[in-house]
Amino acid sequence: MGGNLSYQHKNLFHGAEIFNIKLSGSLQRQTKTETTDAFNIIEFGAESSLETPSFILPFRTANWYTRIEPRTALTVAYNYQHRPDYTRKITSFVTTYSWRAGENVRILVSPIDLNTVRIPERTEAFDRRIQGKYIENSYKDYFIIGSRYSVLFQNRNASKLIDFSYFRWNLDLAGNLLYALHRNTSRDTVAGGYYKVYGLQYAQFVKTDIDYRYYHYFEDRNQLVTRVFAGIAIPYGNATAVPFVRQYYAGGANGIRAWNVRDLGPGSYRDSTSSYPNQTADIKLEFNVEYRYDIAKTLKGALFIDVGNIWAYKQDNDRPDAEFSLSEFYKQFAVGTGLGLRLDLNFAVIRLDGGIKVRNPNLSGSDSWVLMHKQLKFKDITWQFGIGYPF
Repeated sequence: MGGNLSYQHKNLFHGAEIFNIKLSGSLQRQTKTETTDAFNIIEFGAESSLETPSFILPFRTANWYTRIEPRTALTVAYNYQHRPDYTRKITSFVTTYSWRAGENVRILVSPIDLNTVRIPERTEAFDRRIQGKYIENSYKDYFIIGSRYSVLFQNRNASKLIDFSYFRWNLDLAGNLLYALHRNTSRDTVAGGYYKVYGLQYAQFVKTDIDYRYYHYFEDRNQLVTRVFAGIAIPYGNATAVPFVRQYYAGGANGIRAWNVRDLGPGSYRDSTSSYPNQTADIKLEFNVEYRYDIAKTLKGALFIDVGNIWAYKQDNDRPDAEFSLSEFYKQFAVGTGLGLRLDLNFAVIRLDGGIKVRNPNLSGSDSWVLMHKQLKFKDITWQFGIGYPF
């Protein structure tokens, strides 16, 4: 269980600046870990942001740029996670500039994107489990410095129920400037052959993904929504793995809903004995179709089909069948379907989805089509609760 407490001021300096503060926290119980505690996973965080209707720059600019609806967002965040196996602390600072590049196009550029990931406490049993394995790279202290670039397209008409599209492309680059400086100014590397900043190895990777959605309205106001997501993250230079916080995962309320979050993949790999998440990866493909219909004035229903998975970019001997292969990846798609209820209160949508597995890539041959080989029981339904629509 978890919750958020938010505060917003829409005119902080009397110039339409939007100031936000959000506090969040959650308690979870991990059943694979032997414990007498009601909850053995604690997470809390704080985030503060300031958004201005102008560019905050170190130099003066002409007034013409107001026509492109400029905005600057400064965001500072902290997140604390305590699990049975380790404790992790994540801090971040991001500066983002955005502007309108066309009638339906908006550009977002984050020239400064700083993150630190520290794991000050790890159990000896946890260290033994990951030592010398590929996943060990995901549980290191990291310093991430990079930049992001995004293009957002949306042609929705808020006053009419007509078809529209949504498209977003993201590009994330990290560590390149620091690596170039180190290569040209220093020949010394730390143990393992990596450079460090402030005592932390910095990550170096490129990550890019696309998210496309099409919303089709029928004459009775019902809606058919289709979505395609594809992404890849590649480590290089000063890193052999993408940091855990930037890897992809599958499942959950906004993904393939027949699986719980981080409970699917990569590929056909499945480890049912680990008491820590090992199901993140570098490549993600996902396809979703959802038919939304009215039941009553505020109550709506949904019928959905989710298809997809995640994969490792490089061969991972510790996770067999996790690597992406052109000849095999389509055989490792997970398929889920189900029904959902949405309580539309205008200011918020409360959502409950029940997903069932149609095809499980952890199983081989015809057995992978689980819905066709077993009698469906109530316990086979995966329940997902969410606020807002999944896409």
